[in-house]
Amino acid sequence: MTNTVEAIFGIPKARQVVRYLAEHPGSFRGDIQKALGIPGSTLGRLLVALLETEAIFGDQPTTSSRIRGGYAIRYTADIELIRSAIDDLPGLLLGSSAHKRQVTVRGGTGMVGSPSAEEAASSEK
Repeated sequence: MTNTVEAIFGIPKARQVVRYLAEHPGSFRGDIQKALGIPGSTLGRLLVALLETEAIFGDQPTTSSRIRGGYAIRYTADIELIRSAIDDLPGLLLGSSAHKRQVTVRGGTGMVGSPSAEEAASSEK
């Protein structure tokens, strides 16, 4: 999952591509390039990286973003995989402290991340 998170969140242009494909599923490479203004060679590398991490998928089996067998590929973001990557992000960024770190936020304190089972049980009492 780390490679997926890095591919989606680590590169601003990749985030643009994923967002565009989430809003415009089934888009052709040319549509993506025109809408985002990303040079063709850069977009090609981004599509390959996103395909390899399965953050996006095409309607044709492929290992690259090139046209295969005369068919232009329509790309779509894998929303469920992206949501899963988002859920994993606090742990990847903060490690085990993501669930236990207390922070002060403008006039109060709060917990960063989700509460542990012990914290959840004590708050129900």
